[in-house]
Amino acid sequence: MTREDADVEVDKMTVVMHEKCMPGSVHDFTPEFKTMWHVDEAEPSFALLQGIQTGENPIRIDGWEALLAKYFGCE
Repeated sequence: MTREDADVEVDKMTVVMHEKCMPGSVHDFTPEFKTMWHVDEAEPSFALLQGIQTGENPIRIDGWEALLAKYFGCE
């Protein structure tokens, strides 16, 4: 895994940490926002989380769940 690949995987872990362990949730842009700003795609963090949750874009760091638990108390 290259450094760039590792950075992408850490970004994925960060999104999951925010979704599971922080107050609130990772949300898509509202329809009103998308219309006002002519946005056709999902909010990047939301799209990333969707890919992780569906298995389309899994986290490729072995034991990532244990790392989140160890360093952030997140399970």
